This record gives sequence, C-alpha cells and structure tokens, in this order.
Amino acid sequence: MSPLPTTTPTPPLQVVTAAFPKGGGALPGLGQTLSPSGMSGAAQLSIALPLPPVRLAPALALTYHSQQGNGPFGLGVALTLPTLARQTSRGTPSYADGRDVFVFEGDELVPDAAGPTEVDNERLTRYHMRHEGRFDYLELHQPLTPADAPAPAWWRVWRADGRCEVFGRCAAARTAVPGNPAQVLEWHLEETVSPHGEHVYYSYAP
Repeated sequence: MSPLPTTTPTPPLQVVTAAFPKGGGALPGLGQTLSPSGMSGAAQLSIALPLPPVRLAPALALTYHSQQGNGPFGLGVALTLPTLARQTSRGTPSYADGRDVFVFEGDELVPDAAGPTEVDNERLTRYHMRHEGRFDYLELHQPLTPADAPAPAWWRVWRADGRCEVFGRCAAARTAVPGNPAQVLEWHLEETVSPHGEHVYYSYAP
C-alpha cells in the first residue's frame, strides 16, 4: 500500500488595519462652527486672521455668510474692513453727492446742519450717524474741479478715540461705475492714523 500524501495547513489570512498617525502630525481644525444669522436662518462663520501684536494692529477676519454673493475671497466670503457706500436698498443711486444717502457700518449718514464749507480747494461736508452711539463724525471731501472734468470725492472719518481714517483717496480704494471714475459707489479703508502718529496703510490690487 502506497503512503498517504501529506498536506501543509494554510495559515489564516491576516488583515492589516490602516491606522493614521497620531500626535503632532495630525492637522487640527480651526475650532469654529457655523452659526445661524438672526431670523434669516443664514449660516455664518468668522475666522480671525493672525497678525503681529502691535499697538495699532487692525482686527481682520474672514467672514462667511451663506446668503452673500461672490467676492474676492470666494462665494459668500468677505474681509472685515469698513467701507463707505451709497445706499442702494431704495433704488439706483443718482451719483450726486448732495442727493444720495450714504451708509457706514450699517447706519445711514446725516449731513451736518451747518452745511458745506470750502477748504484747500475742496468742498467739505460733515456727516454724523443717524443713530448716534460712538460719536464719530465723517467728512466728505469733494475737489472743486470744472463741471466737465469732475474729480472723485473721498472721505475722512474721525473716531471718538482720536483715530483718523481715510477712505477712497486713491483710485484703487474706490469702486466706481465702469468708464466713469467720478461716479463712485464704494470707498474702501485706505489709511488709519492713531493719536500717537502710528500708521496702518491698506493697498488694493486693481
């Protein structure tokens, strides 16, 4: 009788479970969550930008709002910088500085009862917030130029704590009607000066 063949048992299949590295190699989250915005139910999120700790450091943050349109940082994303603008919620502005309503930090501006004055070849009109709270005041500077060659206006804001801010003095810091730079819709923050002479400059790419 021939001998029976011998067999070698097959080892069980080893399944290797993938494991992610732990410790410093993991990327932590930002620690921020979406939150509802008032009664509209829109989602919003704010991420503060890290800046060097100096005395006049601007408080900058990227904010997301689900009901906002496209912007330079993406859909619904904007940078928290103050802007002066003509009011558009009640119709198309006339781009006549004496007739349009201006808006700043969510509030309408009211011209001073004293009326405009002329200083250094400019017409200067002082404005206040309609709902006064911080006691800031604003100055609209309109260059006195011929009617057939109007020059864009710009703004200076005096804060209650002594800071001075300049809006839209250069063309890159203004949003104007295409082909008509004198018809300005928005004036963006261009410079901040503290009572101690510290400066912060903002530049905008065309």
